[in-house]
Amino acid sequence: MVAVACWGALGFAASVWPALRLAWVAVGAAIAAAALLDAHRARRVGAMLTATRVLVPILAVGRRHAYQVRLETPTDARVELTDLLHLDAEEVPVPTLVHVPAARAARVPLSVRPTSRGRFDAGDIITRTRSPWGAWDHQRRHRQAGTVRVFPDIGGAAGGALETADLRVPPAGARRAPRRGHGLEFKALRDYREGDALRLVDWKATARRGRPITREYEDQRDQQVLLVLDCGVRMRARDDALSHFDHVLNAALRLAAVALVQGDAVGCATIAHDQPRVLLPRKSRAALGRLVQGLYDLQPGHRVPDYLADARLLLDRLRRHSLVVFLTTLRDEDEPELLAATHLLRRRHRVTVASVRETVIDDLQQAPIVTEDDAARWASALEYGQARARVVGRLRQRGVDVMDVPPRQLSSALAAHYWRLKRAGTM
Repeated sequence: MVAVACWGALGFAASVWPALRLAWVAVGAAIAAAALLDAHRARRVGAMLTATRVLVPILAVGRRHAYQVRLETPTDARVELTDLLHLDAEEVPVPTLVHVPAARAARVPLSVRPTSRGRFDAGDIITRTRSPWGAWDHQRRHRQAGTVRVFPDIGGAAGGALETADLRVPPAGARRAPRRGHGLEFKALRDYREGDALRLVDWKATARRGRPITREYEDQRDQQVLLVLDCGVRMRARDDALSHFDHVLNAALRLAAVALVQGDAVGCATIAHDQPRVLLPRKSRAALGRLVQGLYDLQPGHRVPDYLADARLLLDRLRRHSLVVFLTTLRDEDEPELLAATHLLRRRHRVTVASVRETVIDDLQQAPIVTEDDAARWASALEYGQARARVVGRLRQRGVDVMDVPPRQLSSALAAHYWRLKRAGTM
């Protein structure tokens, strides 16, 4: 730019003193030749530049993941880097200025926080290389092969911190329900301890040994849990960074991990989905990975669940007594159909309905009332909440276990509910 400005000044002087015109033409030719040479060098440096993304191909939704972009060139270069990583992330790609030394690799630290699950194309990397004299920029697109899979965050806060939790220990808040004798397996005989129930005393062993002997039981293993995921339009609602369906999926996978550690078989089925998926209960070591692989790319659609029809299908597929957990969002118009569906399933299975409650309803009922619009919104929220409470009450009267909790509390509430059933021996 300085050279062009000087050449312009020389041109002005040449218009006043014609003797300078030849010098003005010569300087212009020299500047043009230098610009062409600089453009050639910019193209050459840009063509020799390589950009490679170093990223783990499996990520967790809602988590921030650090990765690197490796830049290499045989000559010294100034590079503007833009990574087009297609993960439905919140952040818009921002160019990063990097100095790449000659014959050495430069590693550019970047991060991404995906907001959607599924399989995504890796996306390309765009580089703009500045010419040595700064007159030109050479832009190049570097193709990045492969795909990136984004899985549910079953190891983070949304999933109950599985990485640090001991799944063999009941979670905080899970009360130990009194054991009822069934649903338990005999473990061993031991000496009587103060507080042991008389019904647990083994009188034959007591007579043989001459001292009180008690039978000790442990939670029954080899039971079945089937998680039924509502993939309908209601689950598209979003109260925070995650949709209700993402919260439901995280809670389901956490419960699956807990149940598998306890020796139970876990499976999953989808309802209100264009292509229903059924993963029958299994208890192998790879069962959790099988569930994650089979569910990670699920997305809520635009259908409404048909609970009764789905219950009939589940009854045909699920022959053995199981704990069937519906993960859905209740509406008052669902009452007749849901009552019929749970009544049908309870002939053979234990049924739980885990409903996600919209936090906006709670917020509206707690918000101050200042204007008439505030009063109208409060009345609508109150009526909606009361109708929902009536549905929950009628389900419980029919013997159905019902949870109606905000999305962030669903994971811990579901795990605590499982532990209560397990400890009581009523699965």
